[in-house]
Amino acid sequence: MYTDQGLKLQTADNAVEAGIYRVWERLSAGRLKVLKSPKQ
Repeated sequence: MYTDQGLKLQTADNAVEAGIYRVWERLSAGRLKVLKSPKQ
């Protein structure tokens, strides 16, 4: 249905290890930052 509308889609990799590795890669490269949020 979505591809019929012209959208280009790709399947997701929902493996836990792959997700952890991607987060680690971004943290190591400085491309992902974790900030403390203010209390509400």
